[in-house]
Amino acid sequence: MKTALLLAAALAACGRAPSPGTLAAYEPPEGKRAFALVVDKSQSQFLTAGDSVEVVMIVETNRADATTETRSETLAARAEVLRVKNDWSSGTGLVALALSPEEAQLAALAVEREDKLFLNKAPAGSWRPAPKAEPAAPPALEREMRGLAVLAYPDQQEFLAPGDRVDVISARHGYKAGGKSELTALTILQDVLVLRAGPRKATRSGRRSSSWCPRSRRRSSRAPPPRTSTSPCPCGLPATARRAPSSLRR
Repeated sequence: MKTALLLAAALAACGRAPSPGTLAAYEPPEGKRAFALVVDKSQSQFLTAGDSVEVVMIVETNRADATTETRSETLAARAEVLRVKNDWSSGTGLVALALSPEEAQLAALAVEREDKLFLNKAPAGSWRPAPKAEPAAPPALEREMRGLAVLAYPDQQEFLAPGDRVDVISARHGYKAGGKSELTALTILQDVLVLRAGPRKATRSGRRSSSWCPRSRRRSSRAPPPRTSTSPCPCGLPATARRAPSSLRR
């Protein structure tokens, strides 16, 4: 079974406040996660932090007769825009959206399938954006906890900072009876503290390293098998490298 880990990042009381001259960055509303998505620049260039959007994805499904079915699905009827970076890469922008836990799982599946995403600007609602707060002190490894270093895609780590809290979503490729493939998403860890973000420079594989510390319960006892062990975590403990896009939560 093929497994990919995604970070549904969860911002609690800690995070980064934008310095003067930088892009605005907001906390997600209570109970939501901030999920970073790469979209075509035509979808991001007219958006600013504080806007609200409807998120639509284009899904392609293979049929039994070897043809392909293309359909649109609403990923989120209303998502708050927390941060926008229009110069992410050639022809694309990076947008952090506030999603519910269920929507974050759907977004993880959309990222894994490489679905096309469209952001339709919605009228202003009752949401009042709150700037991200500056952490009182650098996060430290807590007693009885262990630090774990992971590799994250650059777009998933761009808006992460030490002190953020994340959920870990596992996107799994499996097979049904008859050999039909199936992709599912499961949140396996919640409320994970980010201890340190790696260098801004992307690795050879297009990913950056970060380390985080699980501090709360697992939602599933069936954790995916670890990938190859690579670099040690900041506390000097052995680390396991996993493939992991990210997002932010409150």
